[in-house]
Amino acid sequence: MNKKLVEKWYDKEWQKDYGALIIQHIAASLIFPRSSVLDVGCGNGRFLALLRPKKCKLSGVDISKTAIEKCSLLGADAKRCDLTHETIPFHNASFDYITILDVLEHLDDPISALRKLRPKFRKGGKLIVSVPNALWLGYRAFHLLGKPIHRWVDSSDSTSYGEGIHEPTHIRYFDVHSLELVLKLAGFRISEFHSVGKLPKLKAFEFKSKRFQNLLAQTIIVVAEIN
Repeated sequence: MNKKLVEKWYDKEWQKDYGALIIQHIAASLIFPRSSVLDVGCGNGRFLALLRPKKCKLSGVDISKTAIEKCSLLGADAKRCDLTHETIPFHNASFDYITILDVLEHLDDPISALRKLRPKFRKGGKLIVSVPNALWLGYRAFHLLGKPIHRWVDSSDSTSYGEGIHEPTHIRYFDVHSLELVLKLAGFRISEFHSVGKLPKLKAFEFKSKRFQNLLAQTIIVVAEIN
């Protein structure tokens, strides 16, 4: 997708006030107090705000200038960065945790982006990743019912149109196996699963078993370490 269009899209999106999601609450629960944390695709800082009671050192990067301005207001060291074309603007060996939540599906080259993160970890650092699961039971039902895959964007004003189960900026689709492969190729290994399951008429729930992940997990959340 055109770089300027992507920037316009996210600047427009982050003018809205989004609250924290269950994905972010789960990711926050995995982080120890007083850790140094970098959130890649930090948006308006809603995830980093969850870590303030833990007295963590908070940093973030995002492609959106609007998002960075909002995130900075929360006290985070937030910097603008296009992960596809630029390097991470922080020193090497700076972070105990790097989070990249619902970001990889928006990137042209997720493997290259993940490799850029490796030097930024301190010894024993952990990567927390979340991606929508393209093989989730609910998405399969949408396809069987003939529902459109995702909305469309007008390049003249970055407005989205139509209905769809994915955002118009989703260009990569993951399941458990493809995420595991991408992480492996980038030099990481998965150590924990903390996915979000969803079934009709039931609230979202966390489950940690790898079994049935591709069927029940609406969002796959994993903790990974450097190989």
